[in-house]
Amino acid sequence: MKTNDHIIGSDAGTGGWYVDSPSNPFTTKPQAIWFAMSGTTVSESQAIKEIAVMTSQQQFIDAAKAANRKVWDGINELVELQKQWNALDYGATLVDATGGLTAAEIGAVVFDTADALVAVQNAGHATNQAKLL
Repeated sequence: MKTNDHIIGSDAGTGGWYVDSPSNPFTTKPQAIWFAMSGTTVSESQAIKEIAVMTSQQQFIDAAKAANRKVWDGINELVELQKQWNALDYGATLVDATGGLTAAEIGAVVFDTADALVAVQNAGHATNQAKLL
């Protein structure tokens, strides 16, 4: 720890402390935080490597959460579309303005695919997904 460093928190489990170091090249938290254990100072290069790993890992976690949210929302949107399909009898009346898809092809996704994905969620995966929401 340098003279200008400020202890901003501790970790009782490891006996270390978190330090806000003005000499650290990063200027925003959490990058301005580095960790020292057992009365020894972790070099700034070691701290920077640890921060890079933590930042990379957090970016991975954030990406997984965002992708999970898209899947969760997509399944829920398809299930909601089933209500509209039934209410407006799209099985008999739906026409693709571009002429590229049939009502049966669209209905297969809205019903069959959505129902299969809900079955996967009901097999325990909804709990896994909900933890990441």
